[in-house]
Amino acid sequence: MRARKCRLNMMTYYSGKPCIWMNYINIRGTACRKCLVPMWFSTSTHASTISSLTQNYCGRIKFPGAAGSPQEYNFGTYNGYNRDFGCTRYGESTTNWWFGDIYVTTNRFTNIKPI
Repeated sequence: MRARKCRLNMMTYYSGKPCIWMNYINIRGTACRKCLVPMWFSTSTHASTISSLTQNYCGRIKFPGAAGSPQEYNFGTYNGYNRDFGCTRYGESTTNWWFGDIYVTTNRFTNIKPI
C-alpha cells in the first residue's frame, strides 16, 4: 500500500470509513494504481484498509476472495482477516508502517564539465 502524505496523514484522525486515494495497493495479487480504498480509523487502534468493502463503499475495485463476515481488514487492525493475505497468514504476522518519501536528486550541474 502506498499513498501520498498530502492525501493520507496517518497522524490525523479521520472519522468513520473515508475513501482514501492510494497511489498503489496490492491485496492477494489484485493490485490497483490511483484508486479509492476505504480505511478504518479509530482513536484506539491502528488504521487499516477494509478490502471487503471496496467495491460497495468506494465503488472502484473489487478484491476477489475478500472475507465478507466479519469484514476483512488489511494493513493494520485485524478484526476480520483472511489467511490468504500474506500480512495475516500466521499468528506472528505483523503490519509495519514505513513513513518516508522518494529521494530525487536536485543536482542540476551533473552535465557541466569543470574548466
